[in-house]
Amino acid sequence: MDNVPALDVALVVEEFHRLVTMTADELAAVLGSNPSPATTGDGVPVKALGERVLELLRKRPSDLTPDDTGTMAEILDAIEDLREADTPDVQALQTLGHTG
Repeated sequence: MDNVPALDVALVVEEFHRLVTMTADELAAVLGSNPSPATTGDGVPVKALGERVLELLRKRPSDLTPDDTGTMAEILDAIEDLREADTPDVQALQTLGHTG
């Protein structure tokens, strides 16, 4: 997202915080107790993305890097894919910080 206009980056950050509905503490509890063993359509372990979500939630907005906003976009895609499944994987969604 190095060449993405600032407005688009702002929209990604806003959408990330709209779909990631857990606090950092809530997500840390999920990741520490019962993370999903699922993978995304790209083969990325959902738990690994959940750990990135946790890192992003703990960052100040002013400290976000272009790599961070790219990861946010990847997480948004994963959440949308999971939500659109015929039978949404609730555990995977929770591992990504989304509670519905």
